[in-house]
Amino acid sequence: MGRQGKIGLVKKLNNLASVLQTEHLPYVISNLVPDLSVYCCTSYSDAEAEKIQQFVAEGGGLLIAGHAWYWSYSHPDVLSQYPGNKILNKLGISILGSTAAQGIYKVLDPQAEATIYHFPRAVCELLCDLKSGAELTPHLNNWLPKLRQDVSAFMKLPSSPLVSSLQEELVHLVHGCSMPSVSKQCPAKSCSKEAFMMCLAQEVSCLDKLHDVECDGGPCKPPVTVEIEATNPGSVYFSYLSICDLMWMGIFTMFI
Repeated sequence: MGRQGKIGLVKKLNNLASVLQTEHLPYVISNLVPDLSVYCCTSYSDAEAEKIQQFVAEGGGLLIAGHAWYWSYSHPDVLSQYPGNKILNKLGISILGSTAAQGIYKVLDPQAEATIYHFPRAVCELLCDLKSGAELTPHLNNWLPKLRQDVSAFMKLPSSPLVSSLQEELVHLVHGCSMPSVSKQCPAKSCSKEAFMMCLAQEVSCLDKLHDVECDGGPCKPPVTVEIEATNPGSVYFSYLSICDLMWMGIFTMFI
């Protein structure tokens, strides 16, 4: 796909068009067309979802904006059904129905990054601790309530390569672990590792049932494993980071 430095805007973005005009940046008011370098749209429609995902996969830039809090009043499943998320979920990010309080927020301290909650990093750390049987670190213990809520939402996301890989890891964890023995005489604390595992097992059970329903009409496609040989015999190399790479490196968060 040719990139000519041209920016495409949907019709409703008149204010952005004025800014681009002031900065003498070339743009066109149009839907997504092949010769654009960057496409600007709102998150209120998924009419071009597949085209946008293909555009980004081929190296195109995407500027998408909108909020889901008003939409969430009449639609409970924001993560999987909100129009913007039908575009963004496959790119590894999502828009929530909640909002951030107005205020002044300090820049995060890079030295304290390891103790600041970030969903992908927290899940990876939790998986390592659960597989090894090690005691959870203090900050991971503090994250468990938030992590349990986010994992529950994450397991309900529609299948995509980025989402499915982590979902499969969580499923394998549940299938390969024995569930904690909990009773009236031996209860589990609400913010404990045991409580988290039981909640995760519930989500995996729902996912397994959904998978069975989807496969009922015929054979399911097996998962695809892709191995990439990245050895470079030369002295010059180029590095390309996709939006998904950036998300896992911590520049993007899974939830906006």
